[in-house]
Amino acid sequence: MITGLLPCTQQREYIDRVWTDYKATSYSDPVARDNKRNNILAAGAEMVRCFRAQLELATTPAQIRAVMAEMEKARSQSFDRAQCMFAGTSGCGRFGLNEEHGNDRGWYELQAIAVPLGEPWAPGYAALQRLGEFKSAAGLPDNFPVVTGTYGGLKKTAEAKLATAEGRAPLLRAGVGTLVTFNPAQFNIGRTLRG
Repeated sequence: MITGLLPCTQQREYIDRVWTDYKATSYSDPVARDNKRNNILAAGAEMVRCFRAQLELATTPAQIRAVMAEMEKARSQSFDRAQCMFAGTSGCGRFGLNEEHGNDRGWYELQAIAVPLGEPWAPGYAALQRLGEFKSAAGLPDNFPVVTGTYGGLKKTAEAKLATAEGRAPLLRAGVGTLVTFNPAQFNIGRTLRG
């Protein structure tokens, strides 16, 4: 592990401990639950900044892969937390309206941590009608054609940096195993409207 990754890893472990505590906190104490969830979101944003800094400092393929591996652990844990809130499973539900809806809590988790780290767009997220927020959190332009499996954020940046470090051309990918093809007609709306 790169020495500079230690603070990022410690943040990820801290978030995991707070998450365990959050799930064990009674639904009858929504203030404590909200405080713990807010701590997770704040620590998660700091963790994303930490990974970004380490990725910028990484110069060899081995270093870049080490950062990517830690980012993937954090992204996966964030995804699991979001899914728990979406489903309202044990420790992730609420009493009546004492906390925000699980869909909102789950989305805030994804937006703060998983999406900036490279969480792919999925049909389930489309149902939440959060496409603009996904593009913003993923660092994708508004006109980016998001399809299932599209990701951005640090994963996209890391893959491009790794390709450069390995001396190969970076591939634009919509998601794992899905190559993005450029269709000029898709981006020339003026010409399409004029015929």
